[in-house]
Amino acid sequence: MSGLWDEACRLYGALGVRELCLDLQDRHGVDVVVLLTVVWAWRRGIPVDDAVRPQLLARVRGWHEEVVQPLRRARRSLRPEAEPGRAIGLDGTATTALKAKVQALELEAERLQLEGLERLVTAWPKAPVPPLIDLLVPLVPCRIDPARWQPLIAAAEPA
Repeated sequence: MSGLWDEACRLYGALGVRELCLDLQDRHGVDVVVLLTVVWAWRRGIPVDDAVRPQLLARVRGWHEEVVQPLRRARRSLRPEAEPGRAIGLDGTATTALKAKVQALELEAERLQLEGLERLVTAWPKAPVPPLIDLLVPLVPCRIDPARWQPLIAAAEPA
């Protein structure tokens, strides 16, 4: 496993971070993998700032839009209450096993994205890093209450 993968799993599992990430993903279209990559890079003295953020987002866009998001949509369409299965007469139990397989593929796609991002980001030079909040805020297309970032910022602080 990669260092970024391990760190992303640790961050995502920290108190309040999962909820923040899912809200940013579902309500604002934030790529959580990129968000966690920015935190990981910041901890290593590699600022994903205005100079390099566009390159990072451009590199990841195709994978995220063409691989991760379709898997996520398929997984969500397999929820017991989802219309596609009900429309053809399937109950929730009929789609449970398929949903688990698709979820595993979605997670694998995100792990591969993290591997690629780790290789990309570690090739960038280290530099003085600004406060983490200054690197996170530009990833969200609208302003959110700065206090909402607190779980992720707290989890990112060195132990």
